[in-house]
Amino acid sequence: MSTYDDNESVAPEGIENSLPESGDDAESRSVAEESEQEEELAESSFEGSGELEDVPGINAEQVLEESFEELGAAEATGEEITPYEELVNLPSIESLIFEQPESVCGKDTRVQITATTKIPWRWNCKLVITLADGRKAVGTGFMIGPCTVMTAGHCVHGGKGGQWMRKIEVIPGMNGAKRPYGTYVSSNLRSVNGWTRDGKPTHDYGAIILGPNQKVGCRIGYFGFAAYSSSTLKGMLVNTAGYPADKPFGID
Repeated sequence: MSTYDDNESVAPEGIENSLPESGDDAESRSVAEESEQEEELAESSFEGSGELEDVPGINAEQVLEESFEELGAAEATGEEITPYEELVNLPSIESLIFEQPESVCGKDTRVQITATTKIPWRWNCKLVITLADGRKAVGTGFMIGPCTVMTAGHCVHGGKGGQWMRKIEVIPGMNGAKRPYGTYVSSNLRSVNGWTRDGKPTHDYGAIILGPNQKVGCRIGYFGFAAYSSSTLKGMLVNTAGYPADKPFGID
């Protein structure tokens, strides 16, 4: 389990952060052109691939070494798996960490997805979280690499004054009692100081690192990354999907 400093991102070597030129040259790339290019990117495949990003304060080799030290078979079995009958009665992790009920902003338009083996739904994961005190709760994560599951910081750590979770069961594409891609268990968790030390809502993010034999992302694929301007985002339809505790088991 590791916490990293919240360092500023820097441009990779060989890429310049240039200020716009003055005059007509500064107007050469209009907002409309920028938005058009970004929309084309949005329509292209987002299946992840590539190399580790060089981030100040993070030793990529150390992260890889710790990840490959994580024990575990390709799939969890037996007592490692929370039975479905117990799972359906578990509370959301938010209700335990924040101690307040969740609510939907505005009209509830959530719709259950039953075709959870289709892309991109199969990249969403049901999480069964065992807290430090032994209690269990449920949450959501999503695949972003062969062995990496992105999730909220509060799914891996209790925030300011809290503790790391004991372990997390990762179930990609779960639909009812069906686990089409199996269950994977990990205690190799990541977050940043802004969450684990300070409990800042803006830093409420983390990751679950699966073991070397648990490369489920190589089987089912995973999400990629993109960064859009405000003007592009305002014109886009955004879908949020996950496993809310107040709905039947499937993706909403």
